[in-house]
Amino acid sequence: MAAVRAITQGLVRLGLLKGRVPSLIKEEAYKKFFMHRTGHWLGMDVHDVGDYKVGDQWRCSSPAWS
Repeated sequence: MAAVRAITQGLVRLGLLKGRVPSLIKEEAYKKFFMHRTGHWLGMDVHDVGDYKVGDQWRCSSPAWS
């Protein structure tokens, strides 16, 4: 949550978002500019793939990811 707060504050400072940071976070306004989670840029071995559960099924890893 700290990363989302920092990103949202930065977007407000840059003038890309307007409003109060808590409201913008609640509305997920930052997602237009930052749709991934913070682990996205770490590499495939620790890459943030998104939701690990789709519906009631766990996401299976692919042999290609090894």
